[in-house]
Amino acid sequence: MLLYRYFVLRNLALGLVLQAVVSCTDIKVNTVELSGITSNPFVPDSITYTFINDALLQKFSNSDFTCDFVLDRPFTATLAAEDSLLLIRMDSVFSEEDVEFLYKQVAGGEKFRLNPALIGDRMLVSLDTIVSEAKGKTKFKAFRDRYGGEGFCYITLPIFSKKFSYAIVRKGMVCGNICGEDETQIYKVTDGRWQQFYTLRGAEEI
Repeated sequence: MLLYRYFVLRNLALGLVLQAVVSCTDIKVNTVELSGITSNPFVPDSITYTFINDALLQKFSNSDFTCDFVLDRPFTATLAAEDSLLLIRMDSVFSEEDVEFLYKQVAGGEKFRLNPALIGDRMLVSLDTIVSEAKGKTKFKAFRDRYGGEGFCYITLPIFSKKFSYAIVRKGMVCGNICGEDETQIYKVTDGRWQQFYTLRGAEEI
């Protein structure tokens, strides 16, 4: 319960901080009003879901946990406020045009849901179902009772640079009531494959 409330409260605060960050720069952001999207409206699904599946296959920093079960939607945002500030300072990697494009995509992340047809043979876990069934028990216990797995992963809507050569994503896993990991990474296409390029937020135990 505390873990879930923590993420919810942090996300509410994040929206306000991101608006403040953008308003203090010369970045022009045109957001799109969306509800329950399964795609990034600015990026082809072929790119978005190839990246998502590649990222889910890669190991976590402190764990070999396998993402066989994945939440249909994350309970965390792609970027924390401090990550946003860092991106603006990374002008050797991201141009102003890149940053504008990245921020256009951030708004859609709040309503992003994975498309079950595009995540391979992974089991999609309904966050709403877990929340509704967690009456008198933890959300992890609700997950175990319904799905029987050892834990589950979550992944945010990846956001991409203008030429789709860089991607930023936040992913995590929950393996118990107080067991889990959460990290934010920048990936870069190298020799035709997505490789971890820079850690925006290192592995945090949750």
